[in-house]
Amino acid sequence: MTDSFSTPETGFADLLRRHREAAGLTQMELARRSGLSATTVRDLEQRRTLRPTQRSVSGLASALQLDRRPAIAFHRAATARTERVTTAVRPVPAGRATVSVLGPLAVHCGENVVFLTSSRQRALLARLAISAGSTVSRAELLEVLWEGEQPQSVVNLLHTYVARLRRTLDSGGDGRAGVVLAYAPGGYRLDLAEDQLDLLRFRRLVTEAEEVADRAPEQAATLLADALALWRDDPLTDVDALAGHPAVAALTASWTTAAVRYADLLDRCGDYEPVVGTLRRLAGRHPLNERVHGRLILALGATGRQGEAYAEYDGIVRRLADQLGVSPSTELLAYHQRLLRQEWTGTSQSYRVPVPQQAPASVADFTGRVDELRQLRELLAPQAPRTAQRPAPVCVVAGPPGVGKTALALATAERLATAFPDGQLYADLRGRSARPASTGEVLARFLHGLGMSGDRGPGDDETAAALLRSVLVSRRILLVLDDARDAAQVRPLLPGLGGSRVLVTARNRLVALEGARRIDLTMLSTTEALDLLTTITAVRPGGDLAATLRVVAACGHLPLALRIAGVRLTSRANCTAPDLSRRLADPRRRLDELRVGDLDLRATFRSSVERLPASAARAFRLLALAPTPQVSLEAAATLLGRSTAVAEDELHQLVDASMLVVAGPGRYRVSELLRWYGRELAERHEFARDRTAAVARLAAWQNAVAVDRHRLQRC
Repeated sequence: MTDSFSTPETGFADLLRRHREAAGLTQMELARRSGLSATTVRDLEQRRTLRPTQRSVSGLASALQLDRRPAIAFHRAATARTERVTTAVRPVPAGRATVSVLGPLAVHCGENVVFLTSSRQRALLARLAISAGSTVSRAELLEVLWEGEQPQSVVNLLHTYVARLRRTLDSGGDGRAGVVLAYAPGGYRLDLAEDQLDLLRFRRLVTEAEEVADRAPEQAATLLADALALWRDDPLTDVDALAGHPAVAALTASWTTAAVRYADLLDRCGDYEPVVGTLRRLAGRHPLNERVHGRLILALGATGRQGEAYAEYDGIVRRLADQLGVSPSTELLAYHQRLLRQEWTGTSQSYRVPVPQQAPASVADFTGRVDELRQLRELLAPQAPRTAQRPAPVCVVAGPPGVGKTALALATAERLATAFPDGQLYADLRGRSARPASTGEVLARFLHGLGMSGDRGPGDDETAAALLRSVLVSRRILLVLDDARDAAQVRPLLPGLGGSRVLVTARNRLVALEGARRIDLTMLSTTEALDLLTTITAVRPGGDLAATLRVVAACGHLPLALRIAGVRLTSRANCTAPDLSRRLADPRRRLDELRVGDLDLRATFRSSVERLPASAARAFRLLALAPTPQVSLEAAATLLGRSTAVAEDELHQLVDASMLVVAGPGRYRVSELLRWYGRELAERHEFARDRTAAVARLAAWQNAVAVDRHRLQRC
């Protein structure tokens, strides 16, 4: 072999790699020929080991069958003075700011440390950095920086912190920091290059590893080793404002996922030692994570530490029983069997369990619903055992059409991602559609997401439901069932025993669903509605605040109506808040104005009314004719021309369908927008004489009540 690979600048790592590739050898093959471990060869090529022993160099030269001159150059390169350079780190130009979030927050400008003394400034930078390149809403930044009650000048204070952060990141004073902290519609965005943020480098390496994993597992393992080397500790533990934040929890989960993938790739290669330290580290942080502990058990056994492996298995089995009351999952049992049989190499693919993440992303401009988010978090994933309230296996979010049930469910699923390590299953049940999703269709989707192909699936719905319960019993998965038609559609999809939970949205309150906890969504408060509208339009209410408030009132604080109004304000060049408020002022034209694209408030209302029984639909139409949105049971009975008992049954059908709300004992209220839609339907479906008679009955009854009240007062 010639010495054409060697130049005065060639380092030993590059020379070793070039000779190995020229010989057509993989790292594993070279390791076997030279009597070294694959880890040693990999560390030499990646410059993790800078001074190999003479024995190692001689073994490599012999395995590579180097001639005399190339062998001399090979030995000289091995003894030359070198410096470690990892493939995960690239040099940063002088004066450029770098941010590190894969551990405690760290900021440098060139070689100088940038000190952020303000805790809120640190929290602001950390929150923007973990979403680098994406807009973080103003509402979320305010929630992060000011826990609890916010000062009146909170928006101005946020602007001040942003301006100070810009100056701090450009502390070199020469404008070369390379950081763009920009205002974006609805919030702010931090733009950093890959060489300025360790998180971006980590994601790039993980992506590259996945691209080559199937055809080159050794190369993929090398890339993941570099990605994992970027982690210094748990992310942002020194930023108290982000403790427990969903974005930080998701970041930690990506660390765990990468380590598990790294272990699987090394398993395929038959090389376990490099991953033991990483898995030990993560196992200590996640004492109940069966995926991590299973792979640690295998790696310990494969590296001759079988006593530790058995102790590790016994420990997690005991913790699962004591803390969760569950048995080991199928995956963990499979790793235990491999330990018993001493099956070390190349079989991990058979035991990889898919982690479904089927829930769509939540809307970027989601705002408000703080209390409801807290309630759902406590019900679905309590932080600690409680005596007063047991975890609810099923939560139903109900409410009138357009109130934001799906948006709340998806925001909840996003925030609870780490509480359900085995993933999330999602199905749109199409309850308001003429063709709702069938049980078999949803079960097939869920089983497929859990890794069960069609040819292994069951032949009927009952068998499929039983199989789903069997698969879920050893997993902790959140099932999101969106837009349920009724309780009968939901029941076959519910898990049995185990740690899985179910979140259902429905216009129907699903009162027949056994054991469910319900959260009834109502209209947004004025503050929440205003914040939603201004977030959608990315315009702060300044001189047009009064007009904007009129738009909010005309929309009835209903999220869908506010979204339509926001889209109109942003998509039509000459549409302003004063103009839109004038258009919405006439309640008879309001529903005509509240539609844009495929967003149509009238169509949304129609889909709910069409699902009502005929008697309840008639009651809804006639109640809309009342002079006020709130009526008593007796007044409603008079208006409907029904007995009190029959009227009460019809009213409660409307309450269960979220078309009415109970305003107090014996009192009911319909929202303003639904009321005007009901009047439209009354004019279309009720004869004029019937409408006139209903209103006359109510007026006569009210007069009689007033006369009786006056007589009693005189007595």
